[in-house]
Amino acid sequence: MRKFSFLIVALAGFSFFSCKDSKSTEPEVVTVETEEHKEVYAIAPGNVEFNNEEVAEVFAQYLRLQTALINTDGKEGQLEAEKLSKQIHEGSLEANDEVRGVAQLMAESDDIDILRKGFETISDWMLKTVEGNIASGTLYRQYCPMAFNDKGAYWISTDKKILNPYFGDKMLRCGRVETEIN
Repeated sequence: MRKFSFLIVALAGFSFFSCKDSKSTEPEVVTVETEEHKEVYAIAPGNVEFNNEEVAEVFAQYLRLQTALINTDGKEGQLEAEKLSKQIHEGSLEANDEVRGVAQLMAESDDIDILRKGFETISDWMLKTVEGNIASGTLYRQYCPMAFNDKGAYWISTDKKILNPYFGDKMLRCGRVETEIN
């Protein structure tokens, strides 16, 4: 790192002295690209407890998938979608053919757009699954009006704070709490 810093200083000094006869008195600005530091977001654990252990496990997996989408991580999203798909296919919770098909499609792709589109269907199913199964605590049904070319889309969160899975870091805070689920 010291050699790299020395090289930058040497280049800047060389540039300054070699351009001394120039009429411009402004120093040359040198931009050095470094490793990109990407912030990683996480969903708050929340305080919700479920009447049904299987619902609790599937919802926890749903949140892991949501976190991958918030972080715009297609590979992690696919991994979490595989786990959720397995739970949907092998579990006893009611899921129609559309939900099963979307879960399988998500499990086979690391394309963030496919994962986000599928997440809309999974979120609708998850809402029906958690309603009536909450023993205590609160969930938040959140809405982004700009998702999917202004069609809008919902998701469920454990926190009022908006972390948008449909846009990730592009528009992380886009959305609002529509309803509380108790």
